[in-house]
Amino acid sequence: MKTLTLSAIILFVLSTFSFAQDSTHQHTEHLDAMVSSYLEIKNALVNDDFEQAQSALQAFADEVINSKEMNHHPEHSEMHKTHHNKMTSAINSALESENISQLRNSFDDISDHLTTALKNQGYKEELYVQYCPMADNGNGAKWISKNEKIENPYYGAKMHSCGETMKAL
Repeated sequence: MKTLTLSAIILFVLSTFSFAQDSTHQHTEHLDAMVSSYLEIKNALVNDDFEQAQSALQAFADEVINSKEMNHHPEHSEMHKTHHNKMTSAINSALESENISQLRNSFDDISDHLTTALKNQGYKEELYVQYCPMADNGNGAKWISKNEKIENPYYGAKMHSCGETMKAL
């Protein structure tokens, strides 16, 4: 009888632990791939390299749109569907860019949606949210960086260090 009770308790604890892991809802590999491609876009924009930014954007789009990790538990599906649709819309706008200026104009929306995803998922590496008050026609725009040092993707070589680090993620 004690063995049966102990087995039931262990089974309960293990199932609770498994559920708890599911409810943290992290997608480590998916987030790693997204962050890696995003940082490639950002770095290409910093270096005024439109072709490289487009290539990295395509990799980012493929990860966001085609990842099997975008399938979610029913209790989270509506929230993720809404966020995913907003991210996909931002990506599609960026993919239509015909020049670096248009791509830079789309980059702020992608940055905002990725920041939301990283906050919601609790990303494992420290990243920084940075801000340029002059971007977006003086409305300001944010981006995510792996380094605290400012390297502005909105102005590239023109104003390489314009901006400030707002916070760590």
